[in-house]
Amino acid sequence: MALVLLVVYFFLQSFRTTIIPAIAIPVSLIGTFALLLAMNFSINTLTLFGLILAIGIVVDDAIIVVENVEANLDKNPDISLKEATKSAMKEVFVPVISTTLVLLAVFIPVTFIPGISGSLYQQFATTIAFAVIISSINALTLSPALCATLLKRNKENTKEKNIIFRKFDLALEIFKAWYKKALQKLIKFWYIVVIVYMILLAGTYFAFKVLPTGFIPDEDQGTLIGMVSLEAGTTLNKTKMTSEKTVEIIKEIDGVSDVLCINGFSVISGALDSSKATMFIVLNDWDERKTPNLSVKNIIETIKEKTNTKISNASIQAFNTPSIPGLSAVGGFEVKLQNLQKIPLKDFEKYSNEFIQKLNTDKAIMYAYTTFNSNYPQLYIDIKKDKVAALNLKLNDVFSVLQAYLGSLYVNDFNKFGKTYRIFIQADQNFRANENDISKFFVQNRDGKNIPLTSVLSIEKVSGTNTITHFNSYQSIAVNGLHNIKEGFSSGDAITAIEKIANETLPQNIGYEFSGMSLQEKEAGNAAMYIFALSLLMVFLFLAAQYESWMVPLMVMLPIPAVMFGALGANMFAGLLNNTYTQIGLVLLIGMSSKNAILIIEFAKDLRAQGQSIVDAAINASTLRLRAILMTIISFLLGILPLVYASGAGAASRQSLGTAVFGGMVMSTILTLLLTPVLFVLLQELREKFSNKKEI
Repeated sequence: MALVLLVVYFFLQSFRTTIIPAIAIPVSLIGTFALLLAMNFSINTLTLFGLILAIGIVVDDAIIVVENVEANLDKNPDISLKEATKSAMKEVFVPVISTTLVLLAVFIPVTFIPGISGSLYQQFATTIAFAVIISSINALTLSPALCATLLKRNKENTKEKNIIFRKFDLALEIFKAWYKKALQKLIKFWYIVVIVYMILLAGTYFAFKVLPTGFIPDEDQGTLIGMVSLEAGTTLNKTKMTSEKTVEIIKEIDGVSDVLCINGFSVISGALDSSKATMFIVLNDWDERKTPNLSVKNIIETIKEKTNTKISNASIQAFNTPSIPGLSAVGGFEVKLQNLQKIPLKDFEKYSNEFIQKLNTDKAIMYAYTTFNSNYPQLYIDIKKDKVAALNLKLNDVFSVLQAYLGSLYVNDFNKFGKTYRIFIQADQNFRANENDISKFFVQNRDGKNIPLTSVLSIEKVSGTNTITHFNSYQSIAVNGLHNIKEGFSSGDAITAIEKIANETLPQNIGYEFSGMSLQEKEAGNAAMYIFALSLLMVFLFLAAQYESWMVPLMVMLPIPAVMFGALGANMFAGLLNNTYTQIGLVLLIGMSSKNAILIIEFAKDLRAQGQSIVDAAINASTLRLRAILMTIISFLLGILPLVYASGAGAASRQSLGTAVFGGMVMSTILTLLLTPVLFVLLQELREKFSNKKEI
C-alpha cells in the first residue's frame, strides 16, 4: 500500500492530494470487512486476495474525484474549492456510478455458481463486490468532502518545484504530446489497428488452447504423504523393517525435517493392511527452502529416485497433500474403475492392470498405480453343516467361537474411576497365529460336551483381495497417480490422457469415473466458459440499457478478449497454468478493463455533445484521462506485485491470480489508451451515419 501511495504522490506531487486516497483505502477496507462479517463470510485466502486487489479500485475511484477537482481549479482560477468540487462531481458522478454498476454486473452473477469451484468464485467475487460498493460511496461522499477541505490551490511563482518533479512533469508532457500524435496516426490508419486487434484475438484463442489447464495449483503446504507397499500378505514385522529403512533414506534428503510412519495402514484405501505403511513427511520451513531444488516437486522426485535405488522389495510413492483437505486422501489424480457387469475380480484386476500399464507409457503421466490386489494369502474355512447337525451342535455357536477367538466379541461395559470401559474377549496372539491353532478351540454341544472345531470344518489356503470397495454402488478399483510435473504437463493434460486411454483400453463392461480433486477439476472445466459468457452478457446488457445504444457497449467491450491474451500470456511466460485462480483473475479483468474504457468513452461522449468532432473528442478525452489512467494503473500494478512474487505457504495460488491480473492489466492499459479511441471514432461514425445523430 505504501508503494501505491508513493506513486499517487509522485503523480500528484502534493501530500494534501495524496492523503485523500490514503484515507479512502482504510475506510473502504474496514467497510468491506464489516459487510463480510455481517454476511457471516469467513476471512480466508481468496478474501484477502480480493482485499489486496480492492486497494487499486479504491485508489482509482478516489483519484477520479481528485483529478477532476484539480482540473477545474486549473481551468477556472477564480472559483472556490467548493465550487470546483461541485463542478467536478457533476462530471464524474455518472462515470463513477457506471463503473461501479459494471463491476457489480460482472461479479454478482458469479456468486450464484454452484459447487466447490463456485465457492471459490463466491469468496472472491463477494469481497470485490462489497469493496466496489463501499469505494463508490466513498468516492461520492467522503472524497469530495476531503477535496473541499484539504486541497490547496496551486500558486505559480511562489515556490519552485523540486527538480525531480519538474523533470517528471516535462517527461509526462512530452509523452502526452507523443501520445496525441500517435492517436492521430492510429485513427488515420485505423485498418492497421484492426489488423493488430485481430492478431491479438487469434493470440487469445491460441493461448486458451495451448496453456495447460488445472483445477487448483499444488501448494507447498510443508507436508508430503508417502506410501510403502510390499508384497501382498507381508507380515507387519517385515513391513516395519522396510519402512524404517525407508524413513532413514528420506530423512537424509535435503529439505526434509522429520518423518512419521504408521505401519499396517494404507492412507489411500483407508484400510488396515499389514503389507502397507503410510508416512507423513514434514519438510523444513519455507524460509529454508527457497532454492528450486528444495521445492515440493523436486523433493518428490528425489524421494522416488533414492528409494527405488536402495529398496528393491517394496514400491514407494510420494504425494503432495491435497490443496483442499477432504477432497482426496493424497494429491494427484484419482480414477475409479467400475465393474458394471459383475465380472470376476481376477478379470477385473487384469483389465485394471492393463489400463495402468497404458497410463504409465503416456508422457503426460509421471506414474499411475493401484493399491488393489487380489493375491493376498487367505484361509478359507468350510464348515460342514451335516457334521454340525450330527454332533448336536448349534451353527451359531460355531460361528461365535470363531469370532470370539480369532476376531473379538463384545461382552459388556463396566465403570471405574468415573469412566466407562468396554470389554472384548479374544484369544491371545500366541494361540491364533497359525492355522493349526484352530485345533485348540472347542465348542459345546446341546449335551454339554466340548467338541473340537476341527471335527466340523476344513481349512483351505486360497488367495483373494484384502478390501473390496464400491463406487456408485459398483465394485471399484481406485487408480491413483501424478501428472508429469517434471516435463511440464498439468493435471488437465493427465485427465485428457486418462480419458483417451480409458476409451481405447477398457472393455464395455468396465466403466470409469473421476473422483476427489480430479472430479472437481473435471466439473469446473466447462464452468469457466459459461462464467465468462455470463459476465460479458451482463455487462453488455447493462451498458446497452444505460446508454440506450448498441454501439457504446461495443466500444467498451471489444478490447476485453484481447486483454485475456495479456493475462494468459503472462501465465504462459511464468510457467503457470490456466486454473481456477487464473479464471477468477480473468473475471476481474472484464470489470477492470470495462472500467477504464468507460471513463474515456464517457468524456468523449460529453466532448462530442459539446460540438467537437468525433476525432477531436476521442483524442481530447484520451489525453485528458492520460495522467489519471497512468497513475491508477501503475499504482494498481504495484499493489499486485506482492502476489506475483509471492513465496511460502499458498504462493502458487497467489502467483496464479496475481500474474494473470498483472499481465491482463498491462494489456488493458495499452488497449485502453490506443484501441479504445479508435473504436470510438469508428463506431461513432458508423452510428451517426445510420442514425443521423451527433450524440451517443
